[in-house]
Amino acid sequence: MSDRSELAIVGLVLVAAALVLGAPVLGRSGAATIADAMMAGASAAGAAAFAIAARDTVRAMRRPRESNGGRR
Repeated sequence: MSDRSELAIVGLVLVAAALVLGAPVLGRSGAATIADAMMAGASAAGAAAFAIAARDTVRAMRRPRESNGGRR
């Protein structure tokens, strides 16, 4: 996995965590619609992180392997 992909995944996971932690606070404060939107955003961030990881996994599977597994 490239450094750029890893950084994107870390960023998305941190954003999702912040949204999940902040949504209940807003929900109890009376802003239920905003809390619902934050949970939807957290869900989208999690799905995007999973999609990036899946894309990199598929790319790695398609890469040609070295002969003898890279061992001498």
